[in-house]
Amino acid sequence: MASDFIKRETRPALAFFDFDPRGVSMAASLPRREALCLPPLAELEAEASAQKRAVLFTNSFHESRAHLDRVTDAEISFVWKRLRRLAVGLGQENFPR
Repeated sequence: MASDFIKRETRPALAFFDFDPRGVSMAASLPRREALCLPPLAELEAEASAQKRAVLFTNSFHESRAHLDRVTDAEISFVWKRLRRLAVGLGQENFPR
């Protein structure tokens, strides 16, 4: 299972998850996270707004909110604030290239 591999691994990890509350929460929980891999925020926000995928935001907002509100990591906190303001999500397969 992938989670077992991540727990055993000792090298730094890159977080590449969907741009939605669940994805940001998973990134925040990733041990040895070196970076959160997202396209430039202006492009990401424009694409997320254009696709209007509010369901990606609302489907995981309530389960992820408490965790993300407690996160002290500056990068995660910054992305969480932007995501809450947008209130839409974007799957990684739809990230701008």
